[in-house]
Amino acid sequence: MMKHFFAEKFCGFYEKIFKEKISTGVGIFVKNLFFVAIGSGFATVFAFIFQILAGRFLGPAEYGKYALVQSIAMFFYIPMTLGINTALVKYNAEKEDRQRQRKIIAAIFSIVLVLSSVSAAAILFLTPGLAKLFSVSVQVIDLALVFCLFYVPYVILTGSLQSLQQMKRYSFFQACYGFLALAFLSLFFFNKEVNFEAAVLSVCFSFFAVSALIIFSIRDYLSFSVDAYWVKKIMRYGLYSAVGGVAAIFYMNIDKILINKYISIAQTGIYRVYYGAFITLALSVFSIFNTVFFPVASRNSNKNNLFKKINKVAPYLLVFGLPFLMISGFIVIKLYGRQYPFDFSLAALFSVAAILICLDGMYCWLMNSVGVAGAKVTAAGAAILALVNVSFNFLLIPRIGFEGAVISIILGYSASIAVVLSQRKVYRTKINE
Repeated sequence: MMKHFFAEKFCGFYEKIFKEKISTGVGIFVKNLFFVAIGSGFATVFAFIFQILAGRFLGPAEYGKYALVQSIAMFFYIPMTLGINTALVKYNAEKEDRQRQRKIIAAIFSIVLVLSSVSAAAILFLTPGLAKLFSVSVQVIDLALVFCLFYVPYVILTGSLQSLQQMKRYSFFQACYGFLALAFLSLFFFNKEVNFEAAVLSVCFSFFAVSALIIFSIRDYLSFSVDAYWVKKIMRYGLYSAVGGVAAIFYMNIDKILINKYISIAQTGIYRVYYGAFITLALSVFSIFNTVFFPVASRNSNKNNLFKKINKVAPYLLVFGLPFLMISGFIVIKLYGRQYPFDFSLAALFSVAAILICLDGMYCWLMNSVGVAGAKVTAAGAAILALVNVSFNFLLIPRIGFEGAVISIILGYSASIAVVLSQRKVYRTKINE
């Protein structure tokens, strides 16, 4: 009943905006979107309860340490994957060919195993220097490495489900992850272990449990035979994608690190709450859409038509997205308690930033679906985004604090959108590399 209601409303919205009837391909998209929305919806609810409990019980200082562990872990994530998770979805979604898909997954796993092993060894050797670089304790660096080593296989395995378009399973495991993380955190708190380590380990245990379940689920697609052709092809695409990945890690995490450096660890915790209430919430909704959109776009030969549809949706995203984010963000921040005061001007800036992030995401993921030519464009856009964002973070955070960090996000994503739109001719390419 709910599925039919969702499909009916979506179809009505689609036909009103695009002035055309729903095709078979769009119908399948809606069906998959429904399954992902259910699973990711549960995951998002569990994740927000997790964040609120952690924020309320840990307090700004300990919650700030938890935020730093995640941010630093994302820097460690770069050399462990080099962007090949995007290549996994791109190439695996193109054709329904089990032998081809087995070869692609085997190639991905072998590359990630080598990269993760080498990276972990290097990080362990450089731990004291990294602690000084990030202005944190050695314990935070160690936990960030542990977090990353559990996070990498989780990302690759959920990407495998996405690439195989097994959206029911993907949705189920997303919900499992959220539920288990919350359950583990509750168990730690019940045993009176209320510290940031408990929050980190809760997430790691959840990554491990869900990864094990996914491996069992896709066992028919697993192979120990590695094809050199696919290793080379994936690495070529991945290197361009890695440029965007490296840039993304910088512009999505440097703000928290600089707030800790120039202001305080407690203020980092407060900033993380605002970031979660506005940007993470918006990205959760966008992630549901993109989980289905990117595989479909990779298979669709008419990228330019999809580009035109995004242009038609953009004004509605602004008109309806801004008030939705302001209201939902206010509610979320109030749930964290009095330690996290609500600031209207900061909330407005975060709402604008969240809308721009989603809009940039739609243009960039469509560009990625073109192939290597598109990956080059998104890499350029991400590099410009990082340059603008990081530069203004260094310039503004010491002077105006939080607002400087959010203004940097807005300026960076505006620059990225401008770069991608300037190369919109790439959407018309006929070759998928």
